[in-house]
Amino acid sequence: MQSVLDWLLTFWRESAPVMQKMYLVFVCGLAIEYFFRAEKNQPLRDIGFNLVYAFFYVIFNKLLFELLFVVHNPVVNYLGGPLMILHFGDAWWSQLLHVLLFLFIFDFFYYWFHRLQHESRYLWQQHELHHSERSLNVTTGGRHHWMEDSMRIFVILIPMSFLIRLDAEKVGLIWATFMLWGYFIHLNIRLDMKFLTPVFGGPQYHRIHHSREGKHWNKNYAAFFPIYDIVFGSYYRPGKGEYPKTGLLGKGENMNYLSTALFSPFVNWYRMLKRGFKSNNKSTKGIK
Repeated sequence: MQSVLDWLLTFWRESAPVMQKMYLVFVCGLAIEYFFRAEKNQPLRDIGFNLVYAFFYVIFNKLLFELLFVVHNPVVNYLGGPLMILHFGDAWWSQLLHVLLFLFIFDFFYYWFHRLQHESRYLWQQHELHHSERSLNVTTGGRHHWMEDSMRIFVILIPMSFLIRLDAEKVGLIWATFMLWGYFIHLNIRLDMKFLTPVFGGPQYHRIHHSREGKHWNKNYAAFFPIYDIVFGSYYRPGKGEYPKTGLLGKGENMNYLSTALFSPFVNWYRMLKRGFKSNNKSTKGIK
């Protein structure tokens, strides 16, 4: 019993700083949105739900991520990686180039994982929560299903580590940058990136991705660099003053229930499998 209590105490001590930083980002982001908001009169209950859900997101995400990350190094070593070891100087511009290169490679794998989340009905079940957000704002950056980060181990971190060497410091830096950028691009603010729009994604660019309007569906998947959307045909450049309504249409519009947010993918997968089994049984009977 004592060992369990010690583990819980250690787990909380490690989780608490993450939560503190996350909620600090939320407070700062909401303050910025108050003065530069793109969409006015967002329901406080939507923001409040995200603030509550974010607590559970950190707990569940940390548990699963640490459990699965142990396979990272063995898998990379088994595959014979890394294929390349990049060397950069100590100058600030060299280190900046280093970070940008890592993020550029990261965004390539993120783009395809993100796109697959929209095109696969199985992966959509755990991405739907994020897109059910009707009041896009900084707290939406924490409104991901808690399985998503752990899935990225296999589709982003392991492939990246196979290509280039990633030490623990670089993994931490990439993840921290990705999380902060994720909060930034979900800000409910009017920020036109102008000529930089095709270079770096921003809040307006990403808002298009969350739009309810049909012309915006399946557009702007990239997190950092829109060049991937441009090359792979999913680019949509927002017009001047274009800040559409966000959220889902039809069934599943409101997912602001804690049990739904945490467990709906499992319920939906079970239903999909059940329907699949019934379909198979019917087809089999038909053949017979």
